[in-house]
Amino acid sequence: MKNRYCILQKKEGSLIKDYSTSVVVVYLYYLDKIEICLKYLKNIPQKVDVYIITSNVKLKELLEKNCCEFKNIKEIRIKQNRGRDISAMLISAKDIFINYKYVCFIHDKMAKNKDMIPDTEKWVSNMFENMLGSENYINNVLNYMKNNKKVGLMIPPAPYSKNISRWYTNSWLKNYNNTVKLLEMLGCNNVIEYKDYPLAIGNAFWCRSEALKKLYEHNWKYEDFDDEPLKMDGTISHAIERALPYVADDSGYITKVVMNNVWAECFLEEIQDDMIKTFDILSDEYGIRSLTELRNYPKRKKEILEFVGKSKEVYIYGAGDRAKDCVKYLQKLNIHIKGYIVTENLNEPDWIESGKLYSVSSVKNKNISIIIAVSINYQQDILHILKENKFRRIYLF
Repeated sequence: MKNRYCILQKKEGSLIKDYSTSVVVVYLYYLDKIEICLKYLKNIPQKVDVYIITSNVKLKELLEKNCCEFKNIKEIRIKQNRGRDISAMLISAKDIFINYKYVCFIHDKMAKNKDMIPDTEKWVSNMFENMLGSENYINNVLNYMKNNKKVGLMIPPAPYSKNISRWYTNSWLKNYNNTVKLLEMLGCNNVIEYKDYPLAIGNAFWCRSEALKKLYEHNWKYEDFDDEPLKMDGTISHAIERALPYVADDSGYITKVVMNNVWAECFLEEIQDDMIKTFDILSDEYGIRSLTELRNYPKRKKEILEFVGKSKEVYIYGAGDRAKDCVKYLQKLNIHIKGYIVTENLNEPDWIESGKLYSVSSVKNKNISIIIAVSINYQQDILHILKENKFRRIYLF
């Protein structure tokens, strides 16, 4: 068990005696996202300092008019319109990281097209809810970090939605090599494997500033970042957001994926609904009914193709549900089934084409390929029967 996840209470929390070492840094750019920002700014304890950074002059003016009630906002900074939230974090907010022990960094986000609006809104909700979900929740995050000295970084889950698949697919995309080069440049000694997908996507976090010291103390310049319009993938910005846990690890700290309990409950329910729909499709199309079968699919595919080889006569032993699964499986591999073998009962199920069900004693050709597709409880008995009847080419499905 990797123990990456941490679920904290949203509605209940213990008080913090000293907020003087804690700060929230927010990067904003989009005018129509101000309401979301103000909603979550209200959750920040009044003794926690807040800095807002933007490269949008109009937004800065609007914030100055609408943020008078927030006495803990220390400054609204303007920065160059290059590097977006990443340059805000590493250049404009560099002094903030140096002066505070616990730092929350978060930013707004805009859908790239109309079709992506629901997914992007869900991503934004994920970030803000799991970083600044309530005053009690913020207290719980801070207390957790104070009580767990090895925790250096707390991040929201990678985005999960119908069209943004970062949580359940390889989220390196084009960023494995540039992340490795970035870590080498920073003097980190991590060995990272491509098969180990990055935890951090989206650049929102609570951190112990010491954990990211190698990153923010680098002499970053705005020219280090790609100019607008920013590419969809493969830039230094994409590498930096993925590198965060590795920088923390190199400094001796661990990373936790943190969620508030209310958000986590909805998340788990959605995951289960999606898993049911996914396995309905996998079962109907491939005959795959479990995670074990899904994980074993590449290995089993290779084994079956090698087993069948150039054989012209392939039979399935069985006529039940596992045999039906096996047929679907073999059809995807373009393997034609000659017929179905059973021990003695010759009552053909509706799904088997007439004339293709045979008793084991009626099959005279002993050189055929037989795939046993029955419950595991009966496989060894059937294997024994087939060997007694001089069949040698047998595969257990």
